[in-house]
Amino acid sequence: MATKKTSKKSKKPYVEPEHPTWEALLHKAVNEPGTVSKAYSMFHTYSVGNQMLAMEQEMMMGKQIQPISSYDGWAKAGRQVKKGEHRSIVLCMPITRHYADEDKNGDIIEHRFTKFVYRRYWFTLDQTDANQHVNSLVYIRSFLDAAQRRLAATGQPLKLRSRAVDIAYRKPCFAGDRVRAHLRLFDLAGAVGAAGSFVGDDGKPRCYVRVLFGA
Repeated sequence: MATKKTSKKSKKPYVEPEHPTWEALLHKAVNEPGTVSKAYSMFHTYSVGNQMLAMEQEMMMGKQIQPISSYDGWAKAGRQVKKGEHRSIVLCMPITRHYADEDKNGDIIEHRFTKFVYRRYWFTLDQTDANQHVNSLVYIRSFLDAAQRRLAATGQPLKLRSRAVDIAYRKPCFAGDRVRAHLRLFDLAGAVGAAGSFVGDDGKPRCYVRVLFGA
């Protein structure tokens, strides 16, 4: 019986992101007055080569010359990368590798080398918004309101007060996001409580809350 050969799908080769060559950047820096000073004033924390590289890419995209940073960098600066935005700026960055082998005497020798690679890790300022995290106290107030409504629906006394609250944050909410409270009442040694979570439109919980009530 003949067997049918199946071929494994080959992985697509990595395509280096397009970016201006060093020769083109150098030519621009030498022949256009003010190019270097403009790049330095906007990207002074980066190397001279990356300053030129970032500015040239922004110009090619039709953007005004503006600050850039990584996702975490913008978050630390109090700004949030807009939903759906893709990394737009390629820079040259060092990557250090380590490996060890044995010499002819059997001794372990550690080696270290650094190579430079192009990576698309950076976002421009116009790809971000001011960070609008919902205040953490909003979750507690909203959950207590939902729990009180559930207590009233089950005939529990409305004079119950919250005595303890546990909350665990999973994912931040931003102004304008819609969430729904999912909760269940429970009894713990005679004390009434409520436990649940806030869930977004994507079905993923934003935080988990547990409340204990008492008279």
